[in-house]
Amino acid sequence: MAPAYRAYMEGRKVPWCRPRNPASFDARLNASQMEGFENNWDLVRRQLEAQTPPSLPLPPTPPL
Repeated sequence: MAPAYRAYMEGRKVPWCRPRNPASFDARLNASQMEGFENNWDLVRRQLEAQTPPSLPLPPTPPL
């Protein structure tokens, strides 16, 4: 998603300038940019595990 955000921001009239809210991280994505992430729950789980303290284990992944 970082390449999509970079392309969106660099393609603006004033590159890297947010018109309404400079603190916004809004980015426009096409569905084709998300295809590699569709139903990739292992990726989601790994990211959550990396950010979850060991004292709060994640529940088991439900079967699809």
